Amino acid sequence: MILSTLELKGFSRDYQLVSPLLLDDEVERVKNYLRAYTKKFPVTKNSKLVNTNKQRHAATKLTQAAVETLFCSEIVNAVKVKLLKHNSSRIEDVIKQCLDNCDSDIVKDKKIVADKLFKRIKLAPVGIPGSNLALFHTSSKGISRCSFTIFDLENDLTLQAMDHIDIQVKRILLMLGPAMLSTAEQKVMSLVSSMIITNDDNLHLFSVGQQEQIKNAIAVQYLHELKNKL
Repeated sequence: MILSTLELKGFSRDYQLVSPLLLDDEVERVKNYLRAYTKKFPVTKNSKLVNTNKQRHAATKLTQAAVETLFCSEIVNAVKVKLLKHNSSRIEDVIKQCLDNCDSDIVKDKKIVADKLFKRIKLAPVGIPGSNLALFHTSSKGISRCSFTIFDLENDLTLQAMDHIDIQVKRILLMLGPAMLSTAEQKVMSLVSSMIITNDDNLHLFSVGQQEQIKNAIAVQYLHELKNKL
């Protein structure tokens, strides 16, 4: 099944159009789609074959887990919470200010990255409903490696949330990645972004939490998912 947050003009395969946060009615629609699909195409499993495949691929899974864990450790240790002083009320200027305050070894070409972020924001709202947060994210050849940086705004910014209601943004979550992300990078970055809206406690944490609190929360979530996977 393909989920897309944007309309894919000219795309020949079936896909489900959803908002980035998967609102309740969208979740129900996707569930109904899956129920209908599985009724049409039931799958039977051979338990002996499943167990044999698990053993055969154990070494591969261990390698994948090691790579993901190393990458997650790098992301967690690089998480930073910064204050954006005297920030502008114009979104274009705020994006530039955020990039100016990113590590120079992460953002290689600020103009390319700024343009991509601004285009992304124009395509769909980035404010998180029921919060003071906005999630800015993009991948670009102007970015050398993945990063997650949090900016506290000295001056509130009015932005439209994903439910199309204006909110006062006090904190920006900036997720950046290179143009081509590995499978491990995709999984870890997806884990971080999905954590934000998993529940009210996480939403509150990312809204007001300090740097070490957020680092530890991401680490705990990753270890929990790794344990379940193994």
